[in-house]
Parts: sequence; C-alpha cells; structure tokens
Amino acid sequence: MKLEDKYKVGKDLADGFLNRTSKHIERVTNNAKIIDRAFPGRFVGLLDQVRDHDQSKYDDPECLPYIWLTEFYRCKENNIPFKYPEGMEDRTRQVTLIHIKNNKHHPEYWDLNKDKIELNKDRDSAKQPQVTDATKMDNTSLAEQVCDWMAMSQEKGTSLKDWADKTINNRWKFNDNQVKTLYELVEFFEDRERRRSELTEDAAVIYKLTRSGNGITESVIDATRTHLDPMIFDKVGDKYSMRPDIIGFLENVVSQINNDIVDVNDYFVKGSILSFQWLDNTDIDLLIETGVSEEDRRRIQDEIDTTFADVDVPSTNHPLQIYINAGKYKAENADGIYRLDTGWVKGPYNISININDYLSKFNKVVGSIDLSTGELKRDIIDYEILKKLPQEEISGLQDKMNGKLKEINGDVENLVFQYKHIRDMRHNAFREDLLPRDIIKYSSKNLLPDNVTFKLLERYYYLKFLRDLKNVIGDGAIKTDSEVDKIKGVIEKSQFGG
Repeated sequence: MKLEDKYKVGKDLADGFLNRTSKHIERVTNNAKIIDRAFPGRFVGLLDQVRDHDQSKYDDPECLPYIWLTEFYRCKENNIPFKYPEGMEDRTRQVTLIHIKNNKHHPEYWDLNKDKIELNKDRDSAKQPQVTDATKMDNTSLAEQVCDWMAMSQEKGTSLKDWADKTINNRWKFNDNQVKTLYELVEFFEDRERRRSELTEDAAVIYKLTRSGNGITESVIDATRTHLDPMIFDKVGDKYSMRPDIIGFLENVVSQINNDIVDVNDYFVKGSILSFQWLDNTDIDLLIETGVSEEDRRRIQDEIDTTFADVDVPSTNHPLQIYINAGKYKAENADGIYRLDTGWVKGPYNISININDYLSKFNKVVGSIDLSTGELKRDIIDYEILKKLPQEEISGLQDKMNGKLKEINGDVENLVFQYKHIRDMRHNAFREDLLPRDIIKYSSKNLLPDNVTFKLLERYYYLKFLRDLKNVIGDGAIKTDSEVDKIKGVIEKSQFGG
C-alpha cells in the first residue's frame, strides 16, 4: 500500500519523505564504503550494519511522524509557513526517542539508563535535558554515527567538525579512546572534502591539454568516416544491419541481466557507435529499461558495472557499457537507436562539433583526474620505499606503512568517485529534456557539454584508466602488496594524457 493511502497524507508529503530518506541512506552507505576502504579491517561489519540504517523509519510507529517531520524541515528551510496536525508535534518527539534508543548508530542506544532520556522541543539542539552516556558504544557504531553526521553535513551544507565540537562530551559523553576515534574519522572526512575542493578549483589553472601546448583541433573528435564500423555492422547496398554475432552476444548479456539482476522491460543500442564518427575503441552503449525506482537504479547500476567489468564486445576493441534506465527511455533524447530485434529506430547519423566550445569544462575534469593520479603515484612510491626498510631498525614502521596504505585507498576511492560522477552526469544529460535555451545553443543532446566531455575523456583513454582502476578494487579496499602492485600496473599501462 502506498504511504499516502496508508497514512491519509498528500502524495507530495509521502514522496518528499521517501526521496529525502532514501537519499540520506544512500549518503550514509557511500560514506561507510569510503571508511571501509580507507581504514581496512578497522571497523569490522560496518558495511553489513549500515544496510539496516534508518530502515525503522519506513515502519510503524515511526513512519507517519517522520513524514511530517520531513515536511517541517522542508518548510523551515524554504521559509514556508508550517503547522503540524493536532498532536503530531508531540508524536514526532516521541518517535524520535524510540528511533534513537533502538538504533546502534545513536549514542542513546548504549545508555544503560536510556529509559530516562528525554528531548527538548528542539530535537537537534546540542544541549538536551541530560548528557547521554555513550561510553559503551562500539567502534563500528561510532563509525556509522560519523557516516550519519557526514550525510547530514552533505545534505545541509554544514560543517561536520562544528557539529562534532558542539555535541561530543556535551550532548553525548564518550571516553578518551572514543573521542580519538570520532575525531580521526571527522578529520578524515574534512580533509577529504578539502582536497576535493582544491582539486576542482585548481584544475583548470594547472592542467595543460598536451605536452606541446597546442590543444585539440576540431578534427580530433569530429572526424567523419565514410561508413559504419564493419566489425559491428554489415552493409547491403546502402543499408546497415548489425552483425548476427554482435546481436547474439548482446542478447545473451540482456538475458543474464534479466535472469540474475533485474527484470528487463526493453533494451536497445544507442550512442556514437551508430554514427559516422565512431572510433576503434568507442563504447557500445546498451540501454536497459526497467521498472525500478531511481534510487534502486543507482544500486543496480553499480552491480551491473561490477558484473560486466572490463568486458569488450567479442572480436572488437569496443568496450561494452550498460546503462540502466528507471522507466521508459525517451527516444527523442538520442540521435541514434538500434533495436536488436527490429533494427533501426533512428540513425545512422552525423554530428559536427566545435571543440573550442567545450575545452574549459574538459580541462577542469582532466585536471582533477591528473592531480589525483599524481597523488596516487607519489603515495605508491612512498609505500614501496617504506616496504623495503628493515622493520627492526625503524620504530613504528608498520604504522607508517598502514598510514600510507590508507592514503592509497583514499586516492583510489577519489578517482573511482570521479569516474562514477562523470558517467552519471552523462546519463542524466540524456535522461532529462532539453530546455529551450539548450535547444537553441546545442540542438542535440550529443552536443551537450557532459556528453562531449565524456567522448573526449574516452578519446584520450581517461575513461579506460578510471574504469580499469575501478575494476581492480571492486567493492573492497586495498589491503595487500599484491593489490598495490595491481594498481601500479593500471597506472603504468594507462595511455591517457598528451
């Protein structure tokens, strides 16, 4: 039953609660993955524990009060007058107490006298009627708590450290070791955000497009072939049809996805492999239509990426890229579509691009990748130097090696994040309708900056490098010398840059 029907509330309130809560849980989960990679083996069971994060909010008695609490905050943030239904404000305070006393990532869960805990009218205040004793809180729950704090900081655009300073040993009492752990994680996230901001700001300034400094000419991405790729298409007269072996391979991929991962509603090939501007290493974009929500789509996309990592279409150098779509894909969003069962819907097509219109965005993106890769290279060199030193002669050598390994994990996680962001930006560009001003400026979605940047990154092997890096680490952290060697191998084999 839909929430609006179950609780007799407006659909906008129910959707607002579901959207905000799912995004919060997604942020918490992503933050937990970052910690797990940066601190391998330190917070045992963290990823398992966050699977249950805030799930109680979807059930009674929490759900309805949290729907209204979400609406209260939305109105507050947008300066919209708001009034709770009669008795609901008290219920929100009551279910907040129930929630924090029954979920491990809240200090109140761990207080032996939690039955006596009360909240002010301002549930978010750093000062409450009592100081909660959290000294029995385990390390894994401390980590989930910081993931929760960081998720709120990301949502509200506030300082994680400011919140920690206001609440640690003020609202909640922790012992010295817990305080050390909390601030270690807080400072880790703060430093990570600071580094990411610096990369973004400095990238366009320090990046040089090529060693010669001559930049990219229009012809680099705008070279037009006289025919479609013969490794993908047969030509009879002036008609192109996809080769049966390519169709068979893609049909098998779709069947595997339908059987093992998600129900497939429809599927087809789109993208520049259907154009006369194809390259030998152009991705073959297979779009899968599903009936899942947008939140589930992101999770399924990650599973697809892992399952089909580093897969090329047989007998070609074309990487297979699979895109999961939540719902029906709008055909007008693509210049070319080829159905595996019936053939062309749109295309083949030509496209002409003036590269100079896109260099600013491209420079910024590759500048960030270059900076992050340089930092990763330096950290690997430092790690290898430490590895060669005699342990008996160097005090605390193992701690230094562990610290450097943590930095390597952070570097790799940063690059993988950039890859996912680049991919999602391109996907979103094709998913959303063109605004009137964009129609005038670009005329086609293929000419949108996020897509052209993606194609340039593909041309200069940046995407292959990031994809290979992501495939090496999978869902885990780098913990061993052999895994560091694999990362080093990806860097050495990369061809990106000028």
